[in-house]
Amino acid sequence: MPQKELFKKLIGKWVGNSRTWFEPGKLADVSKITGEFVDVLDGRFVRHTYEGTIQGKPRHGEDLMEKKKTWREKVNEFKEHAAANSYMVIHGQRTDNDSKRKRKDGTLFDVWIIGAPIIYNGKHMGVYAIYRDITERKKAEEVRIRSDYSQPEYFSNILLSYPFLLP
Repeated sequence: MPQKELFKKLIGKWVGNSRTWFEPGKLADVSKITGEFVDVLDGRFVRHTYEGTIQGKPRHGEDLMEKKKTWREKVNEFKEHAAANSYMVIHGQRTDNDSKRKRKDGTLFDVWIIGAPIIYNGKHMGVYAIYRDITERKKAEEVRIRSDYSQPEYFSNILLSYPFLLP
């Protein structure tokens, strides 16, 4: 099922049971739980809220999920970012940030951009810009982040809870 269709079907209220374990294999609680999925910012995000109890004590939470963007939406977003950088440099400001750019074959790649105005005798004469491909650095960061989350101590104090939806 396409993501757009899935998010559309999620919107609304739900009721279910939550089963909670504080130790593997040892069920601590089963309680009623209610929640709701709501479209936020013209459907760019879905907000999920829930309320219930654990062993008679109130429990609530909230999640915000960004809907995956299409390739065209991503390209347009980076065009806007590039235009903002150009505007800043043209108006005398230095820029230094990470972004994405599109290759001739249409693929996106990570870049580090430095932009600075060239001013001579008080007149804006041009722009100095450097684009550095940082794809490998971004991949290494992603691997490091994933490995941090895969460490057993990261999950050792997390409460396990699973909502089971009722028909």
